[in-house]
Amino acid sequence: MPHSTLGGRQPMGAVDNPVRAGLTEAEAVFLDRGQPADPGFVVGMIDTGVVAHPFLDGHTRPLGPGDTDPMPVGELAAGHGTVVAGRILLEAPTATVVVRAALRPPYRAAGQDTDAAVAAAIRDFAAVDGLLVLNLSFAGSWTERSEPAGIAAALTELLAARPQLLVVAATANRWTDAPSWPAAFGEEFDRVVPVGAVDETIVLEDPGLGPPPAAFASRWPGIGVRAGGVRVLGPSPFGTGGWVRWSGTSLAAATVTGILAQALHEGELRDWRSYVAEHSAAPPGVRYLRSAELTALGYVGGGDA
Repeated sequence: MPHSTLGGRQPMGAVDNPVRAGLTEAEAVFLDRGQPADPGFVVGMIDTGVVAHPFLDGHTRPLGPGDTDPMPVGELAAGHGTVVAGRILLEAPTATVVVRAALRPPYRAAGQDTDAAVAAAIRDFAAVDGLLVLNLSFAGSWTERSEPAGIAAALTELLAARPQLLVVAATANRWTDAPSWPAAFGEEFDRVVPVGAVDETIVLEDPGLGPPPAAFASRWPGIGVRAGGVRVLGPSPFGTGGWVRWSGTSLAAATVTGILAQALHEGELRDWRSYVAEHSAAPPGVRYLRSAELTALGYVGGGDA
């Protein structure tokens, strides 16, 4: 999606456009495994809006008035949140995703910086019962070189109020080693998980090597884990149902959010770094969590989950 000229937090800059996906029979069966939402199994999402989609029905609820209002069909701002929510649910199929659309009106008025809206949203999630993970699939402006103080203060309050909560943040699509926030808060907060992207579409001669980093993905030493971020499946943002393939670290972060939330829900996760080390689908030292559909469908590449 086009990169905004506004300051503050923004959906990721463009990598590619979502392309309607023709599904194989095996993919269709995998995607049709829907289960009822558990209202006590909650994942939070601060993003743009969502559009109506059968896969999301019954699995999303607004944090406040207007957070799940219908968005214009085909608007990529709505599409971003729609695909992010879908990626979370592909890994955690009984979760309820609580949506705060802080990156679009009415929270962001025309020309207004979004940092205040994001900080307010982070604080609001302290009151959400059952919250296990909060997904932040956005970054700051290209020119940002220091942390947003207001968001740092809000995260400090939220993590103190919720001692078991994880916050998962995408590392941006910048092709560089420059940090971006909120992902770079992983250097400051132990329970903020910075997520980069790998390219699972590449089939290597030796699958044990794991997939390479996605060419567009930001990279710096503090990245905690990577997941597939190239041409991954998600619910269509075009208002007609169906599925698309789209790329970005936003979607890798949503995949990790779903994986970690499911592990927390099942009581299998005490420390996220240990969990990543134990479940990485690659040789030691390569921190990579393989998506559910790749594991279920037996795709080649990336080692064994």
